[in-house]
Amino acid sequence: MASKGKAREDVHWQLGWWDVAHSLGSARRPVVWSRSSIIYTAHPTKPVILARHFPSSSRFEIPSPTPIPTKTAPYDPPTVISVSPTDDWLFAYFPGRGCDGAGCLYRRGPQLDSWKEREWWGFAPGAGVVTAEWTSSQREWLVTDTGSTRLPPRGPLTTLSCPLLMLVTQNHQINLCYLPPFVPSLKIMRASLLQASSSNEMQSIVGDDFSTVAGGQSVCMNASIGMGYNDSSILIAMRTHILPSPKSTQSTFPSVDMELPIDISQPGPSHHSAPSLEWETWGEEPMIRLCEVKLSFKLSSLGVTTTPLPPIVDTGEHLYDLVFLSIPPQLDNASGSNTSKANEGHRHLAVIFHDFGNFGAIPESELSVYSVVKKIEEDLSSDSKASSAWVAELESSQHYDDRVLAFAAPSPQRDAVLVGFLDARGVESSSKRKTKESPIGRIIVLKLPDLSIDDTWQEAPIMTGITSISRGIPVSVAYSPNRSLLCSVSSLLSVESQVSIHALPRRGNVDPASKDPYAVFRMDLACAIASAIRARTSPSDIIHLLSLPSITTEIVANTLKKVLSLLQKGPNGQFELWADEVLGVATEVYLEGARHAANDGNREGLAARWKIAHEILSLRACCSAFEQCQEGQAYDLDAIWQLVCLTRWFVEFLEELLKNCVLASDSLKLTSEADPSLRPSSPSLDFSNFLHLIHPLSLGQVLDMLNHVKRFRDHISSLSAKSENAQIAKDVLMDIVTSSGIKLDQLRQELGQTLQRAKGLSTDDLQLALVSCSPLPSFKRHIHEVIDTLVNSKTVDRRHLFVRPADLVDGLAGADVMGRHTQTKLMDVVTKEFLSNGRIAASCVRCGGTTEIGLQDTADTSRRWKIWERRWMHSCVCGGHWMKFATRIAVSSAS
Repeated sequence: MASKGKAREDVHWQLGWWDVAHSLGSARRPVVWSRSSIIYTAHPTKPVILARHFPSSSRFEIPSPTPIPTKTAPYDPPTVISVSPTDDWLFAYFPGRGCDGAGCLYRRGPQLDSWKEREWWGFAPGAGVVTAEWTSSQREWLVTDTGSTRLPPRGPLTTLSCPLLMLVTQNHQINLCYLPPFVPSLKIMRASLLQASSSNEMQSIVGDDFSTVAGGQSVCMNASIGMGYNDSSILIAMRTHILPSPKSTQSTFPSVDMELPIDISQPGPSHHSAPSLEWETWGEEPMIRLCEVKLSFKLSSLGVTTTPLPPIVDTGEHLYDLVFLSIPPQLDNASGSNTSKANEGHRHLAVIFHDFGNFGAIPESELSVYSVVKKIEEDLSSDSKASSAWVAELESSQHYDDRVLAFAAPSPQRDAVLVGFLDARGVESSSKRKTKESPIGRIIVLKLPDLSIDDTWQEAPIMTGITSISRGIPVSVAYSPNRSLLCSVSSLLSVESQVSIHALPRRGNVDPASKDPYAVFRMDLACAIASAIRARTSPSDIIHLLSLPSITTEIVANTLKKVLSLLQKGPNGQFELWADEVLGVATEVYLEGARHAANDGNREGLAARWKIAHEILSLRACCSAFEQCQEGQAYDLDAIWQLVCLTRWFVEFLEELLKNCVLASDSLKLTSEADPSLRPSSPSLDFSNFLHLIHPLSLGQVLDMLNHVKRFRDHISSLSAKSENAQIAKDVLMDIVTSSGIKLDQLRQELGQTLQRAKGLSTDDLQLALVSCSPLPSFKRHIHEVIDTLVNSKTVDRRHLFVRPADLVDGLAGADVMGRHTQTKLMDVVTKEFLSNGRIAASCVRCGGTTEIGLQDTADTSRRWKIWERRWMHSCVCGGHWMKFATRIAVSSAS
C-alpha cells in the first residue's frame, strides 16, 4: 500500500506539440560562449546584448549601436551574435521593424566588460544577416596522455592583422568585413552565392539582389558556414524559402469608383482576371543550395571567388537546422603535427527536419548526414590539368517518432555528432521532488557516418523544471570554451531569457576491471586543462567540474599534478613556466571548492590552500617588479613608493609565516614533554604556509625577495633625501623593516641553507605538494627541522613579532597611530597599494582581487614601473581576467 501511495504522488508529464512548436518552431535566440568564459545572448524584448561570466555569474550589458537609440522605428533583439576567435571582436545584427536592420562591430578593451562600438552599418529589408563566422589563424591544441600536438589550421590563412568576418545574408550574398592595415574604416566586399562571381577591392560593391523568381522572392532562411582543416575552401549551405513578392501581396480587387450609379441593375465594368497560381510556389524549396567560396590575398589586397555547387535535392520538408561537421585529420604523434595538403580531414553536413503533420502529436524528427567531398575530374579532351569539384552524398538518415531531436553539434572530440533528444513523456519521482529540476531528455554521441549510438560515451540528461517545460527546451546551444559543458537558451517567444548549463556525456571506463572509477574522468580533465593552458583559453568550465562537492581534494591534487606532467612533456616544458599556470588554475579550483564546501572545516581548509597558491604567484609578481625597477645595485627612485608598498606586503607575509613557526615550536615542546613519540606527527605542523619553507619554487622566490628588500633598504638608507616626499618614504621603509621583529640578514642565511636541503627531497612528492598547496605528511620531519633552525637561530624577536609598539600606544592612549582605517581598505592585488576611496576599480573574475591598473592617471609614474604595470593590464597575478563590475568576492577566511 505504501508503494501505491507513493506512486500516486509521482508526477507524470507529457511533452505536447504546442511546447515544441512554441520553442523549436519559432525564431531562435542566439547564444555564444567565448574563450574568456563569457556567455552572450539576446535580451528577450530589447535590442540589447546580455553577457554573463561563468561561473561567477557577474553580468553586464553591451549597449545598442548608435542608430538604435536615436531612431523612432523599433528594433528587435539581435538574431545573430558572433565573437571572434581572438575574443576581442564581437558582431551583432539587430533586425529593424519597418526600417533597415543594423549590424554592429564591437571592440573589447583590457577588461572583459569594456566593449565599445567600432562601426555599424545598415542592412536593407530582405537582406538581413542569417549567420556569421570568423576566419582564424590560430591552431587548436590537442593534449593526450602521450603528448601535446596542434591540429592543422582550419579554413583559409589570411594576411590580415585581425580576423575576417563572413556574413551570409537573406539575399544569398556573402559579405566579407575586415580592417585593412593602416585604414581607419571597415571595408565590406560582397559576392553572390547563387551564381559564379569574382571580385576584389578595386571593383564596385555588388548591388542588392533579392533573387526574384517566378512566384515571388527567393530568401535564404537558414545557412551554415563550414571550414575544413588544411583546406582553404569555405563551403556554405543554404535553405531557401520562396516568399510572396510585393506585387503578390497587393489586393487583386480593383478600387471602388465612388461615382458609379447606385442602380445595381445596370451592369458595371467587367473585371475578369485569371486566378494567380503564385501561391502554390510559396514555401520551402525542396533542396539545400551549396556554394564554394575562395579567398585570395595579394599583399594586403583581398579577393573573393564564389562557385555554386550542385544542390542537395529531394530533401525532407520543414528543415529546422543544418550544421557543418569538420573532422580533423589523424595526427602523427611522433612528429607532433601534420599539415600535409594530402591530409585535409573530412567534412559532413548534418541536417534536422521536423514534421508536425496535422499537429495532433509531437513532431516526427529526422537527422540526415551528408559527406561533402572533393572529387577530381579529368578532362580527357584537353591537356588542361584535372579540376576538383565538391559533391554532397547522403551517408545516413535516421527517423525518430517517439522523441524530438532538439539540436545537433560536433562532438567534444570532433569525430562524431552530439545530439539532444527530448522525451515524449516521463515521470518525476516523489523521492526527487525536492530537486528543482528533472530530466526531460538526453544528450547522446552518435557515430559518423552511420549515426549509430557510440557506446564509449555515457548519456547525459537534459534538466529543466517540470512546471515550465517549454521554457527549458534547448533551442540554441553553444559549447563552453573547452567543450566540457553545454549552454542552451530558451525561445525568443519566451518572456524571460532562460540560460541553462548542461553536463556533457563522459567517456566510460576503458578498463571495466579498474578499481578507480575516476581514472578516465581525471585523465580527461587533466588533458582538457592542459589544452586550455596552452591555447590561452579560460579553463573555468573544466574547473567547475573539478570543484564540485563530490570531488575530493585528493582527486583535485592528482588531476593538477597530471596537468603539470602533461605540460612538461610537450614543447617548452619548463617547470617554472607551467607551474605558475597550474597554480593559477589551483587558485580557482580551491576558491570555488571553498564556496561550495559542505561544512566550515572543509571551507577553511580549501580557503587556506587558495591563499597559499595566491601568495606564491604574488611573490613571483613582486620579484618581477623589483627586477624591472632595478638599475645595477640601485633602484629607480621614481618608483620608491610603489616598491615600499611591495616591501610592506612582503614583510607582513614573513611575519605571518614566522608567527606560525614560533607557535608550532612551542606546541611541539609541549607535545614532546607529554609524549615524545607524537612529536613528528604533531598537528601543529599542519599549517599550509609551511609549504613556503620546503618547496624550492616558493622558497626560492622568498629568498629573491629578501635579497631585493635588503638591497633596496641599503640603497635608500645610503641616500640623503632631496625632498620631503623622499624623506617620508625613507622613514616609512625603515620603520617597516626595523619594527617587524625579523632579522632579514640572518633569515637570508638560514633560508639559503634550507633551500639546498629542500632540493634533495623527492621531486614527485614536491610536485604533489605544490599543486595541493599544502605540505604532505611525509614532509613533517623536514618541516620540524626547519622550524627548529629558524626559531633557535635568533632570527626572530618574539616581542616585536607579536606585539608592535603602535599596538601598545593604541591600547594605552586610545590613539590611532597607524590608522585603523587601513585595516578595512581593500588592497590592490597587483601593486599591494591601498585602493583609493570612491575610485572605480577592476576585479579579477578568478580570485576576486581588485586593482586600479589601467584605470588611474599614471602621468607622474616611473617609466620602469609603467612597463611593469602594463604586464597586468589584461590579467591578474593569478592569471584571471579583469572586469570593471565583477561581483565575485573572495572567501573571507582566506582574504
